[in-house]
Amino acid sequence: MSTARAATRRRVAVLGVGAYVALGLPGGALGVVWPSMRESFAQPLAALGPVLALFTAGYLLAAMAHGRVAERIPTGVLLATSASLGAAALLLFAATPVWALALVASAVQGVAAAGIDAELNAYVAVHHSPRLLQMMHGGFGLGATAGPVLVTGVLELGWSWRVVYVAMGAWWLGGALGFAVTRGTWVEVPVSAVVPVIAGGTEAGPHTGPSELDPPMTRRLALTVVAGLVTFFAYNGLEIAAGTWAFTALAAGGMADGPAALSVTGFWAALTAGRLGAGLAGHRAPPGRVLVVSMVAVPLAAALLLAGGAVASAGLVLLGGSLAGVFPALVALTPSRLGPARARRLMGLQFGSAVVGAAVVSAAVGVIAARAGERAIAPSLLAVALVLVGSDRCLAVLAQRRALVPSPPPS
Repeated sequence: MSTARAATRRRVAVLGVGAYVALGLPGGALGVVWPSMRESFAQPLAALGPVLALFTAGYLLAAMAHGRVAERIPTGVLLATSASLGAAALLLFAATPVWALALVASAVQGVAAAGIDAELNAYVAVHHSPRLLQMMHGGFGLGATAGPVLVTGVLELGWSWRVVYVAMGAWWLGGALGFAVTRGTWVEVPVSAVVPVIAGGTEAGPHTGPSELDPPMTRRLALTVVAGLVTFFAYNGLEIAAGTWAFTALAAGGMADGPAALSVTGFWAALTAGRLGAGLAGHRAPPGRVLVVSMVAVPLAAALLLAGGAVASAGLVLLGGSLAGVFPALVALTPSRLGPARARRLMGLQFGSAVVGAAVVSAAVGVIAARAGERAIAPSLLAVALVLVGSDRCLAVLAQRRALVPSPPPS
């Protein structure tokens, strides 16, 4: 690897991981800071719903618009702008005494998160290795873990919860400055010399022509796009629903609150450690192989949740580890499956599908638990796991490039 290439990779790694830490911080902090925040705004406990709904709406709208925006705005500028919006939203949270403006800030934060999420993933998937994607998504886990710690420390010192949002806004602002300073160094189009084709779990040679960079849309490719959207939907739905409802499921099985909470912590810790570990493992963990292993382990881990007790606790931790590499691997394979240029345009739709999946699946599991009892949570998670495996394997089959086999000579 040349010195210039190595320096570029270090820059992208530092800014990418830092940006994902920034993405994880608000989500991890919100649940812990909410009691203090709602008190300041004189809002009921249920007012958290509109905050989350507006964040999701902002994220989804920005994700759906990402393809068109990305065609008009250079990568470095788009990342710097998105990070600046995120910083402004968090600082508005910290400063405003008006609840309506806090809701506006939540929507803007969703827009900013989608801009960073879609563009950074599309860029790294096209121009860098899956290892870097795994490390970036591990950074999200670090941020989500650090958020509650930050809130606890600030409140223990007797400071206002608003200090938390100032600190998070400062982190986002630092990222915005980093993207702004380096905006001219982000490559804008896929370059054949640096774009690997990742297929079947191995890295093949570079692209050799424009047709390989963006293959024509066929019925098979359209089905590949649909299967990809379903897979992102099911994956994020399972991850968030498991993290949200696992405590209730374990408690319904007779587990005490302390061990149940520790098990959920283990789920998120395993998810984060798995991503960081895959990043450090480098090319020993190619995305195709990661998905094959994960699609065997995920339903087995989800099935263990049915047993209850210590077995379910172990299954939850195993589920976190099994899910760890799935999302980054799906992102890493998108350019070779759809073409790098098309991948950049469609990455926002994939992330939008993931966000919708998180909301819909979590809500559906809650409805099932309310109607059929809390013991129905574990079977529901297993069902989603099976949907994930089915859609991912369909996607893998559709995305395989058919070899050109010569017709047999006429008899």
